[in-house]
Amino acid sequence: MIDSAGQPVAIIETVQVDQVRLDQVPLSHVIDEGEGHVSVAQWRVDHEQYWHGEEMRSYLTDPAFTVRDETAVILERFQLIS
Repeated sequence: MIDSAGQPVAIIETVQVDQVRLDQVPLSHVIDEGEGHVSVAQWRVDHEQYWHGEEMRSYLTDPAFTVRDETAVILERFQLIS
């Protein structure tokens, strides 16, 4: 991993990757992200604000990009190596 200045700050190892529908994200993943969310609904509201934001829509070149229950999301679990 690198920081915003491009400097190395950590080495991580991906240990699990799952693809699920947005409406199937488990509470265990939400909590393990460590962002302070205590419910899937709260996690989803915060993530949708990001996904539906101007920066993401511009990046995707789709000003109307919207996620729905059936939108596929990738859930990654990793461990810190150093």
